[in-house]
Amino acid sequence: MNGRANEPGRAFLFLGATPPLRMKPNHRSLGRMAPALLLVPALLLASCGSKPVVHVSSQPETARIYVNGQLMGNTPTDVALPFDEGDRVYVQVVHPAGKQVGTQVFTHDNVPRSGEVTFDLR
Repeated sequence: MNGRANEPGRAFLFLGATPPLRMKPNHRSLGRMAPALLLVPALLLASCGSKPVVHVSSQPETARIYVNGQLMGNTPTDVALPFDEGDRVYVQVVHPAGKQVGTQVFTHDNVPRSGEVTFDLR
């Protein structure tokens, strides 16, 4: 061999195959596609069962929040509704002194558009 087989594309010709096409990147077309490329991951996440988030508050504040029986913290706070665990999500808020309990059952159809849920435990 005379060393030319190491040049790009020469090995393909030597073996009887065609070299791969080489394209120069067009930076202008990439710039136009950037917004669409950024949208793809967001659409994939949305279609893969992303969890809607609601802001849970209560009167009085500092009530304990349970989602499907798991303690999630105290009000006010944001809570992700885990619809991947089932068709219904149970949100329960317990008065700081344990006097009263508020329960809300969410389905895909009744998640508030405002993203806010308030429990009156007075």
